[in-house]
Amino acid sequence: MGYFRGVDLNSSERFVYVYSGTSQSELENIINEKMLSIGYKHLGNGLYEKGNRIMRLILGAMSKYFKFQVSLDASNPEEIKVGVAKATSGMSGGLIGMNQVKTELMHLRKIFESI
Repeated sequence: MGYFRGVDLNSSERFVYVYSGTSQSELENIINEKMLSIGYKHLGNGLYEKGNRIMRLILGAMSKYFKFQVSLDASNPEEIKVGVAKATSGMSGGLIGMNQVKTELMHLRKIFESI
């Protein structure tokens, strides 16, 4: 679509990307469609979840579980900042689970760059 403008923050826990040329509601719809298309459920208030938390607790890293918080900041009319942060650490899956969450965050970075 071509709305991505650049990176405002990039860490192992979260990232913030800057978009321009779109409205906040249009960007919210695009993000929601992208997240749903890759298997996430929208829990409300910007929370997205993929997998089953109970199965993760029972089976550990054998069952994938991801939860991310997506927030939009449109305080500047020229740009919209979209933040994506881990809402789960993956610790219930041990070191493998933590690495799975880290890898999923990197995957989301690539997806959000294509918006």
